[in-house]
This record gives sequence, structure tokens and C-alpha cells, in this order.
Amino acid sequence: MCTVGDIYNYIDKFAPFKSCAEWDNVGLLVGDRSKTVKRAAIALDITPHNVMQAAESGCNLIISHHPVIFHPIKSLNSYSAPYLLAKHGISAICAHTNLDAAAGGVNDVLANIIGLRDVRPIYSKENESLAFGRLGVLMQSIKAKDLAQTVKERLDAPRVDFTCGDREIKTVAVSSGSGADLYIDFCIENNIDAFVTSEIKHHQYLEAVQAGLCIIDAGHFCTERIICKPLADMLNAEFDAAEFIVLDETAPYQSL
Repeated sequence: MCTVGDIYNYIDKFAPFKSCAEWDNVGLLVGDRSKTVKRAAIALDITPHNVMQAAESGCNLIISHHPVIFHPIKSLNSYSAPYLLAKHGISAICAHTNLDAAAGGVNDVLANIIGLRDVRPIYSKENESLAFGRLGVLMQSIKAKDLAQTVKERLDAPRVDFTCGDREIKTVAVSSGSGADLYIDFCIENNIDAFVTSEIKHHQYLEAVQAGLCIIDAGHFCTERIICKPLADMLNAEFDAAEFIVLDETAPYQSL
């Protein structure tokens, strides 16, 4: 038998929930630790559509990266994800910034997909206790444009934006999701060749160009969705009594 609590405890061992950023909301956000789980779903987001997918697939637990409850709930309509979770008896475990920083978590997966070697964690000035980023080296130097193309293809991103197309790239930092605010200064100060992240602001592009930093924006969805399959594989290897499936998801936007 496998319970929600067993799965929570396993995730807590390699991505401790108490290690999340102070502003975050992680852990068992909906449901009961004692509930038996025979089938669980993995997703980046817990949306109403994903709850229905999970229910139709016979899942009674969703494990997501983004918290299904982030801000205080002031009303609960029948079409909201928390309401639908409760209606269908589906629990929700959310591992966000704790999974970003964890060994083998989102940013290690991102660094591996890009092809970085000698990867080490990097900390930000804003939070010296959590390493949301990773720094590594490529096997051989390549042009910034070629690295951007590699990132686009390996993350299956509909588009990427990048700077400094003619620069030779060897050292690369990564920070999934909205990591731009955390590490642009670090990359500039430490003469890092390239930084892969998302949600880069206009003034940050200007700073990067002036400093000669190649900065690649591959999108929030594409830099984080990559954790779903590795997490499902880990959980399937750990628990014989439950099956873990990855829900079908697409970015909540389209690109031309």
C-alpha cells in the first residue's frame, strides 16, 4: 500500500519542503496524508483541465511544480482547481522552489538537457541559503546563436529570444522559470558567457548586451515542464504499489 503521506515523505527527502523560499507555498495543499494512492498524476500546473484529466485517468493525487493555492482564497467557485480537486477526491502535493533548488531537481535537469558538464549550484544575493541556479561548461565553445538553437530544440520551445549572437560560449548558467532577477548580476560580475532562463525584462536585455552576456529566454513553461517525466520516473522506481503518469500539458499561450 502507498499513501499520500508516503509520497510526500519521499519527495521531502530529496527536496525538503521546509527549504522553499519564504514567499512560497508548498507541501500537501489539498487532501489527506492517510489516503491510499494507486495512481497519481504529475504536472507543471494544477489547472481545472488537468484536474479533469487526472480524474478521468483514475488518479487520486496530483503532484505539481506550481502551487495550486498560492494567494489566500477569498472565494471558491465550482470551476476552480481547488474546488474540483475536493469534488473528485484528489489530493495535491506541490513542490516548487524546493524542487528548483534540489539536487536532481528542475535546474539540474535543465543543465543536463542543455549538455552542461561540471555542474555546480549557484546562489543569489537575495537568498544565500537556496541555490536556484546551476553553472556548468559546454564540451566545446559554440556561437550564442547555435546555443539558442540547441536550447530551443531540446526544450521543444516554440521560440527563444537571445542576445550577443556572435559571441563564443563556453560557460553557461541556468535558472528555470522566472530566474532572470536572481542571476543576471552574478553572470555579469563573474564573466559567465551565457545565461538560460525566462521572463527577462527589457532593461535586463540592455544590461546583458552592454556587458557582452549572452542571455537566452526560453519561456517559463519550457524551462520547468522538463521536470515532470524525471519526477514520474523517480516515483515509479520508488513505489511498486502506485503508478505515476505525466499529464498532457501545453503552454497557456501561443507563439507566431
